[in-house]
Amino acid sequence: MIFIKAIPKNFLVHTASVRTPVRHNSFGGSEYFAPVILKYIRIDYEVHEPIKAAGAGYNSVGTLIYDVQNSSPKNFDFEVGQEVSFDGQVFTVYSVLPLFHGKKLHHIEAGLKQGSNLNLSLWKKREANF
Repeated sequence: MIFIKAIPKNFLVHTASVRTPVRHNSFGGSEYFAPVILKYIRIDYEVHEPIKAAGAGYNSVGTLIYDVQNSSPKNFDFEVGQEVSFDGQVFTVYSVLPLFHGKKLHHIEAGLKQGSNLNLSLWKKREANF
């Protein structure tokens, strides 16, 4: 079997704050657990011009890469709906993709959309169709 090394720390150059929603309140917002600081991660995102004809769109989409060996804290659980603060921007996790080498978890890629408290029911329906 081929051995795949952990993602090197010199590639995992970012730090971000993650807030997990406890529940939605009656005013349409969310209440959150205390933020968790993720270290030795990588966030790659790109900025898109909003398409006016298509209605309100997202300005940024990205991927957060969390290595099981080098990122901290260890054993962090990603969930759809978490709020990620990075580089002065707020993103919402809309997908979580664990990637394995054989039966062993290698790293996790969390899909990010710009903004907080997004209506994620549309994304959940969209992902269910794939």
